[in-house]
Amino acid sequence: MNMIREAFSKDEEKIDDRLDFKNLCILGIATSIDALVIGITFALMGVNLPLAVVLIGLTTFIMCIIGVKIGTVFGAKYKRGAEFTGGLILILMGLKILLEHLNIIV
Repeated sequence: MNMIREAFSKDEEKIDDRLDFKNLCILGIATSIDALVIGITFALMGVNLPLAVVLIGLTTFIMCIIGVKIGTVFGAKYKRGAEFTGGLILILMGLKILLEHLNIIV
């Protein structure tokens, strides 16, 4: 609901679109939490860990840079529509999960 409210708000928030080392490290940590689980699974399966670490790290790094750049360009152009659509999608996903747990839908 907050995303939808912000989509129609007249208040402009300050956007920090710097792509410096500090921001890249924060993005790397945030996106690597799920990679930890995969890493543990790889270790148990006997996967070549050095190769997997390098490939996962490079892929995450490249995708973060691309995502930040695309988000900056499209965010400036479609800010209100993207916030509204994102909020609506989150509400619908939450509603779907709720209905599944209540066994109303399968």
